[in-house]
Amino acid sequence: MTNISPSGSVLDVLTQDAAFGTASKGMAVFGKYQATPTSYTDGDAAPILLDANGRIALSSDIQIGAVELKDVDTDNRANIKAANTARTTGTLVIATQPIDAAGVVLSTSALATAAKQDTQDASINTLLKPANTLAGVTTVAAVTNLAQQGGVAISLNTGVRDTGTQRVTIATNDLVPISAASLPLPTGAATETTLSALNTKTNTEITSDYDTGVGTQTMKLVGVALPASGGAVPGGTATAPIRTDPTGTTIQPVSATSLPLPAGATTAAKQDILLTELQLKADLTETQPVSLASVPLPTGAATETTLAGVKTGTDKIPAQGQALMAASTPVAIASNQSAVPVSGTVTANLGTIADVATQTTLALVKAMTDNLDVALSTRVATSDIQPSSAGSIFNAALPAVEANWFGADISITAGGTMRIVAQVTIAGILRASITRSAITKSLNLNQNGALSASALYAFDIPVKSGDTFNLRYSATTGTIDYCEVQFIRGAS
Repeated sequence: MTNISPSGSVLDVLTQDAAFGTASKGMAVFGKYQATPTSYTDGDAAPILLDANGRIALSSDIQIGAVELKDVDTDNRANIKAANTARTTGTLVIATQPIDAAGVVLSTSALATAAKQDTQDASINTLLKPANTLAGVTTVAAVTNLAQQGGVAISLNTGVRDTGTQRVTIATNDLVPISAASLPLPTGAATETTLSALNTKTNTEITSDYDTGVGTQTMKLVGVALPASGGAVPGGTATAPIRTDPTGTTIQPVSATSLPLPAGATTAAKQDILLTELQLKADLTETQPVSLASVPLPTGAATETTLAGVKTGTDKIPAQGQALMAASTPVAIASNQSAVPVSGTVTANLGTIADVATQTTLALVKAMTDNLDVALSTRVATSDIQPSSAGSIFNAALPAVEANWFGADISITAGGTMRIVAQVTIAGILRASITRSAITKSLNLNQNGALSASALYAFDIPVKSGDTFNLRYSATTGTIDYCEVQFIRGAS
């Protein structure tokens, strides 16, 4: 092997083995396999394309110039012509087209006769046997004898339905005439015979007083019988009318649009006459004179005599303004009258009322109360009137849900008020737990509403001596930012 090394690159020259024929030397030529070949432009150097098996791959058709077909034995040659071209001499052949012995395309050849088609039909019939499968057929000519469908023999004669009966679907917009002349009637259906029997069961000619005159009428009819004392009677007579209302007491609506009016009934013409008469009697737009000289008064009506008595009473009412007692009208104050304001100087006579306070007795009271403030200040301690701390929590983790905030309950030794001021980092319901006489109650603060996170709240709760007190919360995993519980002494 000799190396060629121009410009530093090394090319190998290979010596062929004996199988090649001679031990000649040459250079290897490589091809390239690409599942998706690269597109090149005019003038590019490109590799030889190979398929997956190392064979040269062609990316398009190969165009070959004039080609002759040579007979191996006689060296005769034949020319290749385009498709659908008839052969004119014995040396021409049709490319990729079936031809007959005369060189004509079979579809137009005179040799394509019915006899020849029979041979082809026999092959098709072989394909149509149940053992073979025929691909989709677009058009089928008339079939004169179809023995099976879907592998089931087709029923062609009349008779009852079986597996070979073909199903027919009638279009929804198609009318199918049906004759019932020979249809079998269902069991119990009415026939002319049964209707005749029914006719014998209806009333035959009867004699009844259906003639409202003096005679009777005999006819084929079905009467209406109404219940009556002693048995049914014919309905629709004067004595047994057929009523719309079974009881005969309900008022029925009647239209009188076309009914004849009785003699003397009021009509529109009669109303006009009456109106004219009324207009002549009085003009309704003017004041009419009325005399009460002879009109009887109702019971209890005021008369001149009773009015004179009223005047006597009203004459006693004095004129407006202050007057002497004898000239004034007495006034009685109601027992539930509110306080009446009095102004000016009032002179009161105590008389002999027992235990009435006088200036002398009030002076004694004043002397006894002048030093009252000093006495109270010496008896009430400052701690009794100022709030005192009962419990305090600052920046501490919330205990478990509904657990006491203070380890030990706060004991209350006097009546007063517990004031709670608190802020928690998470929302929840604050409850005050109070135990009194061994009974514990949980009081929901803030109207049982959750406290807003990181918001300060204050609550006052009255307590009694002997109570114990603690706080609880409906949430956990938060922090008690601030909690101060104060006791304010007061009446319980």
